Parts: sequence; structure tokens; C-alpha cells
Amino acid sequence: MYIASDYLNRMINSEQVGVWVESAGSDFALIAKLPSNVAKAVSMGAKLELLVGITNEKCSSYVIALKVFDSIDNPFLVVMPQRWRNSDNILNSGYFNKDITLTIYDEVDGIVIGAIIELSLPDNKQIFTTMLSSSLLPVDSLKSANDLYDAFCYQANLSKNIFNGIDMDIFTVDVNVKEVKSLLNIKVTEVGSNYYEFGSEVDGGIQETQLHHVLRLMFGNQAYHSPQVTIGNKTRELTDIFALAENYYICIESKCISINQAALNRKSDRIVSGVVKSCSKAIKQLEGTLKAIKRNEVIKTDNNELITFNRSNPGHLIVLISEYLESSKWDALINPVKSILHEHEAMVHILSLSEFSYLLKLSQSNAIILDAILIERYEAFYDNNTFNILSMNSSLPCD
Repeated sequence: MYIASDYLNRMINSEQVGVWVESAGSDFALIAKLPSNVAKAVSMGAKLELLVGITNEKCSSYVIALKVFDSIDNPFLVVMPQRWRNSDNILNSGYFNKDITLTIYDEVDGIVIGAIIELSLPDNKQIFTTMLSSSLLPVDSLKSANDLYDAFCYQANLSKNIFNGIDMDIFTVDVNVKEVKSLLNIKVTEVGSNYYEFGSEVDGGIQETQLHHVLRLMFGNQAYHSPQVTIGNKTRELTDIFALAENYYICIESKCISINQAALNRKSDRIVSGVVKSCSKAIKQLEGTLKAIKRNEVIKTDNNELITFNRSNPGHLIVLISEYLESSKWDALINPVKSILHEHEAMVHILSLSEFSYLLKLSQSNAIILDAILIERYEAFYDNNTFNILSMNSSLPCD
């Protein structure tokens, strides 16, 4: 396993997903930050492919992209334009035709996969190595990074964008995975600890553990995993995760994409259908949760301690998913989500763990800022009728 330097860790922490390289002496590593379902697909043997795009300029820039074949028709692709000048993090011929390390981080910045891989030089290796040995300069702004990203997607036939004037050669690098291991993650905060490991637990339990950890960092002991509500003579789970701020509360239902060997052979359309169906169920569950809160039903922790809060405060109802896959099937959830606002004056949000973890970072662990971000995000959904909303920080590290 290779642990990224402090320099690279700043990059990793600033992104929802990403892919980088780093060398330290004789050690060379490919490092990726991926959604947990995609990372687990790697641990289950999903095929990997590396794409490298290099601009045809005197002072070139490059784009590195990792493709994970986690479905048979729509592989996951993470694209990262170079925006750094540290020589230890610039791709060169030293990474090829030998054993190097692959380290994969998850949405909450835990190292979850360690592997040994070999990157094979592409067929046109002479041109590739010549271009890699030229002066590779980083982009100097978010706009430049986006332009490089768009040029790569155009040249690789990944988008319908028009040519933006940046000419680029794309090289495909085979990734031979020789050994892969899932790693135990232990998360410690001032109010407790959590741990998880891919393969040792069901996927839904892992996602709830990850989520509980990041919420504890902001809400401390006011973030509850699996609180219980008593209605009449029956006690059941109120919601998966419940968090309390001074002026609002958060209820979260976690719905994740389960990954096993059979899942790697599914088409993306089938995956989306399953996720949308789960989200529809979660919306109804959250509506039931909201009604129980408004009826002043008794709510306790899983340790039977009473949870008290201002029931008249507004609530954010969140359906947390593993990954958002673009599809018209999501349109079926627009009216049910809006109806919760009209009938109960509560906002329902559908977002991925990557996106939610990023929102917590953007809020700088300030509950008031998080509230404002969630409201703004909901307004964007309401006005545009789409759940495909991606937050972005224009002040990403660029050195």
C-alpha cells in the first residue's frame, strides 16, 4: 500500500473523485479517489484502463483518466487535468512496464483498496514516451482545467461538445492487476469510532458507517445511527441517520448499489432502475419519519437514551445514494419530491455520498452554512427539474 504525500493529500481531499500519480524514490503509485461501489468493483476484479491525453503544443499539458468497467455498457470514468507542477506527481516513463502500487481512496478519504498493478506502454509507445518527456505544464485556472477536460472528452468521443481548439493525442494504457486487497478502515472522532472493510460487511452497512462518521465530524454526539421511534406498542427504526443542528434537523435514508460478481455484468439501465426504485421507497420512508416527528412520537438512541429537540424546526430529508447515473428514469421522482415540500414544508434531497461529503467540506463544518447550501441546492433542483447537481469549489489547489 502506498500512502499519498501531504502535497497530494490536499488534492485528494479537495476532489469528489480523481486520479493521480506519485513517485517517492523507487516507489511509483497510481492513486484514485472513487465512489465506494466503484472501488469495490475493482476489488471484485473489474477491468481497468488508463487513458492519457497530451496536448500538441510546445509546452504541453496532459489529462489522465481511469476507466473502471463496473458495468458492461457504461464504465465509470474519472478524468483529471494536470493542475500541479510538483515533479513527483507528473506522469513519466518510470511508471510503465513494472510493478507499481494502486491505492484507492473512498468518498470520506479513507484508503480502502491496495493493489499491485503493471501499466503497459501503448502500441505507439515511441510517440507516447517522447511526448511525456517534453515540458508538461499545469493549467493555471479552473477555466483552463475545464477547457482541457472538454478537449479530452471531445477527442476521446466521450461527449457531443464541439471542438474547442485544443488539439490532443489520446493514448490507451492497459492496466494489469496482479494483486488486490481490501483494507480495514478505522475512523475515530471525539465522540466515538467506526470501522468498515469492503467484503466483510454488506454494502448498505458500510455506507451508513461512512455517513455516520462524516456527520459526527460536524454534529458530534448529535449525529445518531439508527435511532428508534415508539408508536403505540411498537418500536422501529426512525431513519438510518439522524442529526440535530440548533435550527434544523437532518434525516437520511441510505440506499446503495450492491456490488458482487453478477453486478459487474449488469447494464447501467438496469442499475438505474434499481436505484430509482429504492429512492422512491426511501422518499415514502422519509415522509413517514417526518410524520412521526410532527406527532411528537418518542425517539430514542439505539442505546435507549431519549432524543429531545425542537419539533417545530425545519428538516432536511436526504436520500443518500452510491452514485448518480444520468437517466430519464429520475424524472419519475421529481413530483414526489416536490409534493413533500408542498404538503409538509420539508425539502427532500437526492444526492450521492461523494456529493454530500463534499458539501460538508464546503460548509467548513459549519451547520449554518450547510443549511444554506442544502437550501440553495434544493432551489436549483426545483427550478431545473433535475437531481444531477454537482457542487464545485473554484479555489481548488492549483500549484
